[in-house]
Amino acid sequence: MVTDMVMGGISRRAAMGWAAGAVAVLGGRFGRRALAAPSPLWIGTRLTADGKSFATAFDAAGAAAVDIALPARGHGIAVAPDQRTAVVLARRPGLFAFAVSLPGGAVTHRFEPGAGRHFCGHGLYARGGALFLATETDWEGERGLIGVYDVAAGYRRVGEWETGGLDPHDVRLLPDGARIVVANGGILTHPDAPGPS
Repeated sequence: MVTDMVMGGISRRAAMGWAAGAVAVLGGRFGRRALAAPSPLWIGTRLTADGKSFATAFDAAGAAAVDIALPARGHGIAVAPDQRTAVVLARRPGLFAFAVSLPGGAVTHRFEPGAGRHFCGHGLYARGGALFLATETDWEGERGLIGVYDVAAGYRRVGEWETGGLDPHDVRLLPDGARIVVANGGILTHPDAPGPS
């Protein structure tokens, strides 16, 4: 689904093709993204063999520059336009998001979805970094949502809108900077259900 706060449609296949072309996934279960920080970083989430979850950033030499323990399994990373902050989101059905300063790795904000909602693992910055948009599910109302958070107000939740389907997995900003594309997964996941491995 493509939206610019006024809903419009696009096929899932076209949306996924666009998203695949726009984002380089560099391997395995550790999604990485290069950052133009003072020292280049690759950042993502990882799960250790004993089941502990971390958000980890590596420098250009492959050394861990940041290693943040997470309360549960992490999933997506969204980097602010100025590349000084990244948000680490819980894997669905998740209840935490951490804003982390880059390249230092200090957790500057912790925030949760609205009551009766859970995160679906992805988000992005919009309006030049003024807003943070997160994929969410209202499991009782059986609706997929985009939660809207005011960054300057400490990631305070300021609104939401429906995605037109269940389990919005990923969200990307279109090249015009005014609209987003949302990939609805179609699965209603209860917050108490364990996520697939």
